[in-house]
Amino acid sequence: MYEIKVDHAKNRLYVKLAGVLGAAETKAVASKLLGEAKTMKPGFDLITDLSEFKPTADEAVAEISAAQVKLEQAGLRRAVRIVPRQSSVGMMQFTRATRESQVKFETATAATLADAEKLLGG
Repeated sequence: MYEIKVDHAKNRLYVKLAGVLGAAETKAVASKLLGEAKTMKPGFDLITDLSEFKPTADEAVAEISAAQVKLEQAGLRRAVRIVPRQSSVGMMQFTRATRESQVKFETATAATLADAEKLLGG
């Protein structure tokens, strides 16, 4: 399951991922997210809520890597990932996807949406 929200005033995208996403669903999320990214001004931020995300297949990690490259090309400046306080395999998969995609946008983690908003300046 996923949910995408857009805040043009803050120049920010929000995506919440929950459960296990296969490669096809991950590709659908990426496609919709990239479509929304085209409506943003360059230098936009992304908050990804992984608090209910479960580990996924390697094929889906490849889709995440590809999406990160395209988001950076679309103008992504910073990304904050919301993760549970305990270590998350899903978070490790996102970290691996970022490393493999060799993107240069800033990344950070936060425990809550409020914390993520603070990291991005409100």
